[in-house]
Amino acid sequence: MQVSLDGFIEGENHDISWMKRDDDEQWADLFEMLESVDLFLLDRVMFPEYRGYWKNTLCNAAAKKNELAYAKMAERTPHIVFSQTMKEAGWLNTRVISGSVAEEVLKLKNKPGRDIQVVGGAMLAATLVDANLIDE
Repeated sequence: MQVSLDGFIEGENHDISWMKRDDDEQWADLFEMLESVDLFLLDRVMFPEYRGYWKNTLCNAAAKKNELAYAKMAERTPHIVFSQTMKEAGWLNTRVISGSVAEEVLKLKNKPGRDIQVVGGAMLAATLVDANLIDE
């Protein structure tokens, strides 16, 4: 998660423009970190916009190369969405889990695999921090 130094992820009216730099160095850092990741976690609130944005990027002939590279990687990487209300994710390699976030993540961490990336949202991240399930 990207968080400002004063502890916020967005400004007034859900503004996140402060974190939307688009330079090759930032993308290189992200792709390097994601080399060890084989599972993404999201919450119900963030997932629809995330899914829509990256699915649309795959079809956009004018997409920037780094965004297209991320979209391809996201499409082939498994995702889990935590939700009590969502039934279907509507995206390849994505499943919805409605159980206890802490219990489910603990189970995931005990399975063989590589790193798990918390893509967002804020409530999911806070739940995992409170449950002492964040390693890095």
